[in-house]
Amino acid sequence: AKPTPPPAPAIEAKPVARDAASEDVAKALAAWANAWSRKDMKAYLATYASDFNTPKGVSRSNWEKEREQRIGARPGKISVTYDEPSITINGDRATVRFKQHYKAPGMNSSSNKTLVFVRAGSKWLIKEENAR
Repeated sequence: AKPTPPPAPAIEAKPVARDAASEDVAKALAAWANAWSRKDMKAYLATYASDFNTPKGVSRSNWEKEREQRIGARPGKISVTYDEPSITINGDRATVRFKQHYKAPGMNSSSNKTLVFVRAGSKWLIKEENAR
């Protein structure tokens, strides 16, 4: 009699397979939302590229001060989460589209967001941010 073949390994259900670059971009997105949720301004601002396209072309230092007031100085816990992002990589640029959920005392909003990340060495940093 022939020996029974070993059982085939169980195949785990995995989220949509991503390549290494998409994986890194997904991690950069998570780091951004985490730092924001923790109100860790140093870590949050570090997720943005030095040449980030600031809204309305304000200076980087004014934009950082404004974020500091809106995030760091706001009392109470905030939570920034998002649905499964759609990540498109094109060389050293990645476009990430997702639905973001923001919760803070007296505020609860969801918006569609697009972040454009650029590769800077081994990091992916935010170059553009658009909310609709």
